[in-house]
Amino acid sequence: MLTLPAQLAGRYRPQRLLGQGAIAEVYLAHDALRGRDVALKILYPALRESPVVVERFRREVEITRRILGKQGHPHVLAIADVLDDAGLLFLVMEYHPGGDLADRIATQGALPLPDLMALAHQLCGALGVAHSAGIVHRDVKPSNVLVGAPGPLDVRLCDFGLARSAEGAGLTTRMQVLGTPEYMAPEVIADGHADARSDLYSLGVVLYEAATARLPFTADSPYRLMRLHLDAEAPSPRSHRPELPVAFERALMQTLAKDPLDRPASADDLLAALQAESTIPQSPVLATRARGTPCQQCGGWMVAAAGICADCGHQALRLERERPGCGVLVVGPGKPGDRIESRQHVGLFRLLDELPDGWRPVAKESRRLPRFPFFVARRLTTRSAERLLARVQALGLEAEIHRGLPLLRKDLRSKATTLAWRYFAAAGVFGWFGQAHHLIPDGLLAGVPSVVTAALVVFGMPTLVAIGISRSTSRSLLHAPDGGQAGALDPRIVDAMARLRSRQDRRTLGRIGERFVRLMEGAGAEPARRFTERAGFMANALQAVEDADAAWSRATTTAADAELAQSELRRLEQGRVLLRGELARLDRRLEILEASLTERGGHEARQEMAAAAEIAASLALEVAATRELDEFLARRALP
Repeated sequence: MLTLPAQLAGRYRPQRLLGQGAIAEVYLAHDALRGRDVALKILYPALRESPVVVERFRREVEITRRILGKQGHPHVLAIADVLDDAGLLFLVMEYHPGGDLADRIATQGALPLPDLMALAHQLCGALGVAHSAGIVHRDVKPSNVLVGAPGPLDVRLCDFGLARSAEGAGLTTRMQVLGTPEYMAPEVIADGHADARSDLYSLGVVLYEAATARLPFTADSPYRLMRLHLDAEAPSPRSHRPELPVAFERALMQTLAKDPLDRPASADDLLAALQAESTIPQSPVLATRARGTPCQQCGGWMVAAAGICADCGHQALRLERERPGCGVLVVGPGKPGDRIESRQHVGLFRLLDELPDGWRPVAKESRRLPRFPFFVARRLTTRSAERLLARVQALGLEAEIHRGLPLLRKDLRSKATTLAWRYFAAAGVFGWFGQAHHLIPDGLLAGVPSVVTAALVVFGMPTLVAIGISRSTSRSLLHAPDGGQAGALDPRIVDAMARLRSRQDRRTLGRIGERFVRLMEGAGAEPARRFTERAGFMANALQAVEDADAAWSRATTTAADAELAQSELRRLEQGRVLLRGELARLDRRLEILEASLTERGGHEARQEMAAAAEIAASLALEVAATRELDEFLARRALP
């Protein structure tokens, strides 16, 4: 039996061991001062000297109090106190009798349908309040769900020790996967990324197990098990238990999607999908992913609306028009009039293929190679010309930005002269060949009046010269679109996608961008703009958080600096979780708007716009940031 230090033994009277974990054991004890039973979670003495373990242990108190202190929730296990005495570290927690969900499933099998729905409702509520406080649990599993005494199901979610509120603070790293493999989301396995939708995936595994008394994936090693989470499709839960509602199964399978973007945006959305078949329309497949140009760097999802790969962050070529603007002129390697090498020609057209719809490479099918010097594109803004110049030079070509009249350049005049003389020579050779082989009747030219002959000479020669000049100075490899794109994406979203390090953040913003462009092409322009402006604001704030995170991660010159940095990193991670949650909700609202407009596909544009505006107005309160997010942005002085 547990022996407590003298000053604690008078208040807490240990009764029996409740359970043991990786870093602590839990005892049932009676609190004589308050006259109630409590659970004492005691860190193993051997781990008392580990700063990382002690920090994780103490953070559970801080995190739980943050969740309950903000809004409170009956299904999050409360922690009353943390005690440090005689070398022992204690957490005094609410005692919730009845064991955990893992024991319940092991002894009684799958939960009855009413208990299953109650479990989903209570855990969605507990995770929802945690996520709204900026906390990701990271270890949702049956052993962390206390089920309570026999009777109506009354669960408590516990053990927030792995909760991620300190990216880079020494508790989690990109190369260290923390959690339980049976319940771990694919993105956590792949790159350590976790957000609210990672918790929803783990919750989906828990609900699958509670519904069928079996896990969706099993293997003989943790590594093979994690590979199944990454690659394999979970079996249908109705194949194990046919009486499960169709809506429950469909929502559960959506929650187990490999891509976080295909899961419900929030715990509330998951609960609605589990309870009612018609509440949550299914996410339409992004047609742009199927027909869009893949990223040339990794073959991943190139978000056409932003020109950025959501998977690797590669930024495709983006150009803006301007009159008169400037052009990018390729001048070598080679002399004026020489042709470009075929390898470099292919590289140029691969580069131009990155451009969005509307920009058209000229004569791509032609096998004729352009001659130096030649324009790649003209009438560009200075910034666009600089971007194009850098990409062209990376192909091994000599290029420069050209402003003004082309014929002011000596090499272009030389090229025009060379081409004109070649046309003259070609015309002369053709005439001589025709006369020599009697292809032109001898009396034809003699019968032409002298005035016509003079006109041919006077006007024909300048025409050949003009053709040479035109081919040298006016033509370029790229034709720009006549007008701007109707659904231009918020530049803050494009800029954030180009700078954010997180793949999942880029994918979320890319999904929002693709939805926005489709809505702008239809009748949902004005309502969509309201949501997308909010997304631009969130993207800007997310980038500011990431920049601040990087700055504080380097601020470890002294121990005091390191302690302050850890505190700031935790606050920043809380804000990151809130921002990601808000972006997921915005994506969900755009999805609802898009689905509603699709259902009204045959109506007049004015009627569709009115319907879209009504939907946007009804969702206005949901678009507003949570109180915690507004407080965070104000406190951090972020945009």
